[in-house]
Amino acid sequence: MAIKYCKEHYNGDASQNNQKQVVSILVTRFLESANYLPSYVPKIIELVNCHHDYDKPKNKLLQLLMEADLIVNCYENRPDYKKAEYIKKIFQTDGGKELMALCLKKEME
Repeated sequence: MAIKYCKEHYNGDASQNNQKQVVSILVTRFLESANYLPSYVPKIIELVNCHHDYDKPKNKLLQLLMEADLIVNCYENRPDYKKAEYIKKIFQTDGGKELMALCLKKEME
């Protein structure tokens, strides 16, 4: 969500730092326009802010979000072997491991 905004407003720089600066505003606007309950907004912002913090402790919901994001990223931008090996270590769920393996297998074909 913040990547596109940052590329447009920070001269193409969609670094994690720039994204974290704007994500709260963007997520809040999106959730309000989608009629989410205001009580959900802080937790969702926290998840979005933390979903790239791979080395920090996480709950199950954050783990699922991280895995889903990594799978989508794999399909959009195929990782090289070294990065793929790093990414595979982040996965904890059987379903996530299976989906990532399918993505990486597709890359090998």
